[in-house]
Amino acid sequence: MPPDTWAAAASRHVENFNDVAHFPWVHVNTFGGDENDRIPPYDVHETGHGLTFDLGYDEGFNRFPDDVPGDTRHVVYTYELTFPFSTILIIRPNDSWYVQYFADTVCPVSAHETKIFQVATDTTGAPDEAFLIKESMMINNEDKPLVENQHPEDLPLGIMDEVHIPADRMSVAYRRALVDKFGLGAPLSS
Repeated sequence: MPPDTWAAAASRHVENFNDVAHFPWVHVNTFGGDENDRIPPYDVHETGHGLTFDLGYDEGFNRFPDDVPGDTRHVVYTYELTFPFSTILIIRPNDSWYVQYFADTVCPVSAHETKIFQVATDTTGAPDEAFLIKESMMINNEDKPLVENQHPEDLPLGIMDEVHIPADRMSVAYRRALVDKFGLGAPLSS
């Protein structure tokens, strides 16, 4: 994808990329499902380099070039976050040979400006570059204004600073890891 710069903290972008709760409301024109469907429970696992989880989801569109009929698709997303700012998303539509891979990594330019780098491919053997870029740009354009307008600008690292719902399991695990593994948000010692 063409690199982009977002007026947001790197951790805000990463949390958004790994967040599943916003799909039905933010991604209404790309893949978001029915807003009345609950995000199913999922477990976040720690790896040697980050966090991972799998989530089944009913997308509101049939966006994959695999000739499977239907207006919607059930998919399994596998998120593999490498600390602190990189994620690979693997998207597997049910009943299909097709798999899409999406790598997202960010580089802080400043505390509230972040350079975004993304690469996408699939299992076709000859990925449709124009399709993947167009789809990715549409999804990013749905996310970008939301992330850039979040307040506070810095990701709150105290778990009690905000109200969380079960669909926020990954966000909570990510925030805890930033504190526990990297000492972010820790009290300053004298």
